[in-house]
Amino acid sequence: MDNSMWMMIVGIFGLLVGVFFLFFFIKFGSLWLQARASGCPVSVFEFVGMFLRKLNSRLIIDVLVMAHKAGIPVSIDKLQAHVLARGNVTSTIRALIAADRANIELTFDRAAAID
Repeated sequence: MDNSMWMMIVGIFGLLVGVFFLFFFIKFGSLWLQARASGCPVSVFEFVGMFLRKLNSRLIIDVLVMAHKAGIPVSIDKLQAHVLARGNVTSTIRALIAADRANIELTFDRAAAID
């Protein structure tokens, strides 16, 4: 293989990487910025995972931000698992927030089980 063939291979690879990042920022850019600005860093791979699992990423990020703003520690993995189990994550997080304000000890796992 000569030098021009390697340059073409590198160019095609660079183009594919560029198309991937363009797709990511068109599809998830606003959600990523919202999560980052709210103090909930969500990785690119988590967005790709949500896309491949056909989860509603807008719902998960909104609920994650809501929980973070209320001071409720919850992982994005637990939220995704609850959505996959056909649970209502919005009502679960709202119940956690209400329980926290009423000084009632309630964990995410217990609230998800009740839901």
